[in-house]
Amino acid sequence: MGIVFTRHGSNFDIVISCDKSIPHLLTDKNIFFALKQMYSCLRPGDGCLIIIRDYDREQRGGTAGDQYALNGFVNLSPMVTGKHNVIVVSFTVHWSNIGSVTTWNGFYSEGDYDDKDGAPGRIICQWLLVRPVTNYKWDHILTGQDRFTKKT
Repeated sequence: MGIVFTRHGSNFDIVISCDKSIPHLLTDKNIFFALKQMYSCLRPGDGCLIIIRDYDREQRGGTAGDQYALNGFVNLSPMVTGKHNVIVVSFTVHWSNIGSVTTWNGFYSEGDYDDKDGAPGRIICQWLLVRPVTNYKWDHILTGQDRFTKKT
C-alpha cells in the first residue's frame, strides 16, 4: 500500500485496503505514508475503504471445527534436470452453509523455495473466494495469497 499512488496514479472512485495491508506497516510513519498514497489516488469527493481484522479475537483453525469437502488436483509432471521443479496443485472448498466457494492454485515445494536448507515443504498459492451474498455489488470476489507449511 505504501507505493500505490506511485504505481497506479490518481483518478480512482475508491481505494480498498483489506486484512493485513495496513497492520503489516510497523511504524506510524509508514502507516501515514500509505494513507497519504491511498488518498492521492482518489478523485475529489470519492472514498477509501480500509478493513482491519482483529486477529487476536478470531477463532483459530480454519472453520472453527466445521468440516467441508476439499476437492483437488495435483499435476505430477516429470521433473526436468537442471531446472527448478515444483508440484502444481489446485484445490477447492464449497462452504455449503453460506454458498461460497474458495479455490487455491499454486505449487508445493519441498523445502528449497526460500533457499533454506532443511526448511519444511510448503504450498504457496493464490486464493479466490466467491460469495453469493454481500452488502455491496463489488464485494462478491476476494483474492489473496496463502502459505501452508508442512508440519515436521
